[in-house]
Amino acid sequence: MAETAIEWTDVVWNPTRGCSRVSPGCGGGTPGARKGGCYAERMAIRLSGPGQAYEGLVKSTPAGPRWTGKVVLDAEKLLEPLHWRKPRRVFVNSMSDLFHEELQVKDIARVFAVMALARRHTFQVLTKRADVMARTVGSEDFRGQVLSIAAMEATRRGLKLEPGDPRWPLPNVWLGVSVEDQQRADERIPELLRTPAAVRWLSCEPLLGAVDLARFIPWRMQTSGWNGPVHHHVLPAVGGSRGLDWVVVGGESGPGARPMHPVWARRLRDQCVGADVRFFFKQWGAWKPCCVMTEPEVDALYEPVPEGMPADSTRCCRVPEVTFPTEPLPVGGECHTLFAVGKTAAGRVLDGRTWDEMPEVVRG
Repeated sequence: MAETAIEWTDVVWNPTRGCSRVSPGCGGGTPGARKGGCYAERMAIRLSGPGQAYEGLVKSTPAGPRWTGKVVLDAEKLLEPLHWRKPRRVFVNSMSDLFHEELQVKDIARVFAVMALARRHTFQVLTKRADVMARTVGSEDFRGQVLSIAAMEATRRGLKLEPGDPRWPLPNVWLGVSVEDQQRADERIPELLRTPAAVRWLSCEPLLGAVDLARFIPWRMQTSGWNGPVHHHVLPAVGGSRGLDWVVVGGESGPGARPMHPVWARRLRDQCVGADVRFFFKQWGAWKPCCVMTEPEVDALYEPVPEGMPADSTRCCRVPEVTFPTEPLPVGGECHTLFAVGKTAAGRVLDGRTWDEMPEVVRG
């Protein structure tokens, strides 16, 4: 178990180590000089020396640290949650991807078996490999492996399982996918929706483009008869699923962070509110929009007018700034300037308040 500053969880648990880049959210793949990067790579490279945990899993390159693509199960950490007495929200694999192609299905099943037995905790699983998750978790063979491993471990530990336990899908496991732009939304969300899960969620962080979730969340249609009462009908999302339960949104932080347009975040917020989907605004990231700053805050970012110069003289900004053009971005004609003030200074207030909504926690 490792304590974490991630706002939507309590601790992180890494039963596997290692990964590889698959899309722009991992770094690169976007226009401009800023390419972002993978925070886990930057952390892992510090622990990659001889005999250390990430030896052979990450390497130094001229472009910075990069995963080697090797992924391993950490047997020493695997059973940790079974020893934690206090109920926690647990982010699974902050330093890896549980559904990485290099992992064997039996290893994924072992992780699920531990989550099945550690019913006092809520496990938050996030992947960029939605197709692997859907194929794996949706398999009856996988379900059988998980239940068999859990039963054997329960017997070994003297734990009593009630008839029908563990239930499937595991009620204390939230399955989610990373969505950084519309392409990844269209690729990954349908796979998530066909995956058996007690809670389905999205992490739109780093949010690198506008994302429209209309296809994937239930929406409300209002009708009324002639001078009659108003009726609200909830229409199902694509695929007949109940849709999504939770959406986390955040901007990128760290070296080379790419700015998040405030309209992208607001539109996701508005869609979630309209569909009764829990919304969590994690952070602005390294860049703070001018539209959420007070006039004194903005003024402080600029050098004072030199003595003897007219009051309306051009002033130099103390920090990098970027202005989103009105086109070709679908932002309703709005133009926004953002300042690179850093994650802490940028904060996590969206339109005057924090958004900390989460699904209801259900113990297994």
